[in-house]
Amino acid sequence: MATRWKNKCKIKYFLWTLLCIVPAMVILSAYPHIREQSEKESRKYYTTREFAEMLYNGNQVLYEEISGANTRELDPPGNSFREIRPYLQYEVLNKNGKTILKNGESLKQLLAQDHLKKYDWIVQMEYDHLGNAEVTECYGTYAQKMKVRLSEGLYYQYEDQYEDVETAEEMGTPADCTFLYGMTKEQGQAYQSYIGNPFYAVYYRSGMADMIRISIFVLIGAAIFLPFVKKLNTGNERGFQMPVEIIGITVIGLLILWEAVTSLVISTMRGDIQDRLVQLGLSNGDAESMVMAWNLIVWIIYFSLIYWVTGSIRNLISIGWKQAVRERIFLIPFLKKHRAKLEKACSFLKKKWSGLAKRVDIFFRIDLQEQSNKVIFRFVAAQFVIVSLFCMGWFFGIAGVLIYSVVLFRTICKKYYKIKQDYQRMLQATEKIASGNLDMSMEQDFGIFDPVRKQLLQIQSGFKSAVDEEVKSQKMKTELITNVSHDLKTPLTAIITYVNLLKEEGITDEERENYINVLERKSMRLKVLIEDLFEVSKATSKNVKLELAKVDIISLLKQVRLELSERMEKSELDFRWNFQEEKVYLTLDSQKTYRIFENLLINILKYSLEGTRVYIDVSDNEDIVTITMKNISKGELNFNPGDITERFVRGDVSRNTEGSGLGLAIVKSFVELQKGKLTIEVNGDLFVARIEWRRTEMEDIS
Repeated sequence: MATRWKNKCKIKYFLWTLLCIVPAMVILSAYPHIREQSEKESRKYYTTREFAEMLYNGNQVLYEEISGANTRELDPPGNSFREIRPYLQYEVLNKNGKTILKNGESLKQLLAQDHLKKYDWIVQMEYDHLGNAEVTECYGTYAQKMKVRLSEGLYYQYEDQYEDVETAEEMGTPADCTFLYGMTKEQGQAYQSYIGNPFYAVYYRSGMADMIRISIFVLIGAAIFLPFVKKLNTGNERGFQMPVEIIGITVIGLLILWEAVTSLVISTMRGDIQDRLVQLGLSNGDAESMVMAWNLIVWIIYFSLIYWVTGSIRNLISIGWKQAVRERIFLIPFLKKHRAKLEKACSFLKKKWSGLAKRVDIFFRIDLQEQSNKVIFRFVAAQFVIVSLFCMGWFFGIAGVLIYSVVLFRTICKKYYKIKQDYQRMLQATEKIASGNLDMSMEQDFGIFDPVRKQLLQIQSGFKSAVDEEVKSQKMKTELITNVSHDLKTPLTAIITYVNLLKEEGITDEERENYINVLERKSMRLKVLIEDLFEVSKATSKNVKLELAKVDIISLLKQVRLELSERMEKSELDFRWNFQEEKVYLTLDSQKTYRIFENLLINILKYSLEGTRVYIDVSDNEDIVTITMKNISKGELNFNPGDITERFVRGDVSRNTEGSGLGLAIVKSFVELQKGKLTIEVNGDLFVARIEWRRTEMEDIS
């Protein structure tokens, strides 16, 4: 029984060996045939139709060179006489047989003397006066075939193109001349090197690729059907009971190896591997034997793997998919055993992937403020790199490109949907702003439209400021009318009253004089009020002409102090003047600047608490000149410092004191006209007025 089982095993192993070795030996035996065929093909390069067309194109080119005729363009790229001209010997004869153009020895004399051993081929073509061409001489191993090709080329080239013309002149073709072409053996070898050896074409045309495929199909068939022969007891060996993962990897490897094996065959027939071994010091015979042995081993391994993979797949099918999943998929028990570690690893990879996705998103982020070329270049460069990587995978690269196309489609759709959502958010925000909703929130990210969101926020803020300013302006207009009415009405009422009193009979001269004095005071106050109003209106509208000159600020302040000295002495205020000894020059209008200082000091005299100190400081800090006036108010300072410089606004809200409410408004207007800055500060009862002039800014005053 044991002997019988051993005999079955021997038969089985013998069959396996035979199935793997015999196809390998058959393929190796075909190598010499393919090498011989490729050498023949390479020697017959001049018998192709393309080569014949290039020679006829050469006739046109050479004829144009010698005659200057306006011939038709018959030298197209890719099938050009320019490609073979460096490897050719050529000669052109006129109708009398005299040489008019050549680039080497005379081919006509060689044909006449029969000195042709060093030439691969020579051909002679004659044109009559009508431009009809005929191949009159053809020398070479494949001369007859070359002559047929040249005749066919002549027929196809001119039959349709010139069927309606009668003369060579009309055709634009050579006439009354003869063209001779030839290639020496050295030139022929150089040209063969230039065009390359046709091993691949011979490999597929010779049927060797079909032979390999047939061998593969035979092996697959044997692996499937031999287990049905019960005597062999094969198909269930342990070697066929491999995990699915190993089988899958092997199948992929075999598909990749197909190209590698094909390249090995071509390299062997071309002699590349043998040449390298000879360069390493081996003899030609040893190198050839080693190369053939290596080819035999590779083919045996390749066919063995095909047989083993087919047998393993058949074994999987025979046990059923449920048992195959339970027993033959290695990953399932592995995943169960290491589930916790794998979950941890997946979580880690998810974080890394998220970080990578963010970086990719930043890399491909579309910023409408950037140059569009940069964004497009980044995208195209990335696609170029990815597609280049897929191209390296041959057949699998095509599958990869298909998968990548699906992923790219999904990504673009997702990106498009996100852009659409961002656009809708931006549109809604714009509509709300347009409808007057200036308090809406725009905290959401607008994606690629985020720069627009920032602009919308600025527009929203600008509109809101404009509306607030308009409301404030309307309020100030109302207050202005009220204040102007009040301030104008008070003196006018007094004037009317005293005029009526003067009209009464029985008043004394003393009373009359007293009434006239009151009328004078009230009318003067009304005049000052109107003049101030007119002055501040002109200043606000920039309708004031400045008389600019170099003005010494210190001297001007002293002049104002002198003018108001009497009132200062009566005010019971302690004025502290902090001036520097040197003069401080600025380019200003002296009258307007005098009015600025006068109004500020009058304001101090009116509203300061008696018995307090008043500080007037002047500082010159190279570019900036600052005048600061500080006083303690006798009334509560319960107003907004920014509003006190507006027209008809007074610190005395009840308006019981004299004043137009235009003093600080005039100061502000005149300071700003002269490129200065007026700042009002309030700290409890401390009132501070500060004027700043920058010399660099004052250069632009006109």
